[in-house]
Amino acid sequence: MFTILVTGNNFIQPEPIARIIEERLAAKYTFALRTLRFDNVPAKEFPLHDHTVVPQGMSVEDPNLEKETCEGIREFYGDPLALLDHVEDVDFLIMYGNALPRQVIDKAKKLKCVIVMRGGPVNVDKKYLEKKGIPLYNTPGRNATGVAELTIGLLLNLKRHLCDLNRSLRSGVWTLKYNTFETVGTELFNKRVGLVGFGKIARHLCRILNGFEAEVVVHDPFQKPEDIVAGGAKPVSMEELLRTSDIVSLHARIPKGDPPLIGAKELAMMKPDAILVNTARGMILDYHALKEALESQTIGGAALDVYGDEPFKLYKEILALPNVFGTSHAGGITREAAERGNSLTVDLVDELLAKYAV
Repeated sequence: MFTILVTGNNFIQPEPIARIIEERLAAKYTFALRTLRFDNVPAKEFPLHDHTVVPQGMSVEDPNLEKETCEGIREFYGDPLALLDHVEDVDFLIMYGNALPRQVIDKAKKLKCVIVMRGGPVNVDKKYLEKKGIPLYNTPGRNATGVAELTIGLLLNLKRHLCDLNRSLRSGVWTLKYNTFETVGTELFNKRVGLVGFGKIARHLCRILNGFEAEVVVHDPFQKPEDIVAGGAKPVSMEELLRTSDIVSLHARIPKGDPPLIGAKELAMMKPDAILVNTARGMILDYHALKEALESQTIGGAALDVYGDEPFKLYKEILALPNVFGTSHAGGITREAAERGNSLTVDLVDELLAKYAV
């Protein structure tokens, strides 16, 4: 008899996952199922003050409250020891954004594997799991469609002034300020779009951009050039991408503590009318350098869904610029992303139960 604990929150809900596991796998394996839901969204919105630090990753709690830290993990919600009293008899742990530090791992005496329903399971102490010989699985790509589509939405809003036009009309004003040749919007058609990174999100974005008949170029030193070509793009150097692209979109991760991929030097290479998009992580972009580049018109604009671990005053000043459009880390938050994650997770559970039931 295996014990499976499924944890989640109000977005990635544990009950539907447990129901699918029961429906699909109960006839094949013997197991006991438990669910644990963390209600970690006490309010629908929080004020952002100049001193508020907006989190780079998991952003479902009040950022004005001091966040407890825990060695070996980051981007988690709630109490880092919230699972401590729930894992002692658990064989398979399925989780989303709560923490799994070494104290909890030590308490889980029967733990055979962990499944994290995220692309980057940084809320888990991976090194300690490895030391204990406990396999870790995740669900890469579950939010790729959502992030790719949001990237297009950010671009269209910024390039065509859609939110400003909507705001004017709702206030009873028929504006013509974007009807001159100097102020009018521009199209995605026939533009060169440079993707920094070519994982699942960037690959899906590439397919969408190909539909706009944009020219897509990619820099990703971890991908084979022939795989980039097969994905519908042209591999180029970072310098060529920055110097020639009309749009530069970031889709990479870097280790914590590494310098940003895009700083003042890289921004200075970009075309003066180019747009920079960041829907990946705040740490890969130097936002102080971005502010300076935008104010000096070194680049043409920025579309942002993620921010760095700094007081909001900096980002408020950036977002107040007329050539900037921003959202609050909404890229992967879609119903389909949750459902896709459920399906990927149940497939993993099926494989693992088959392995351990032998």
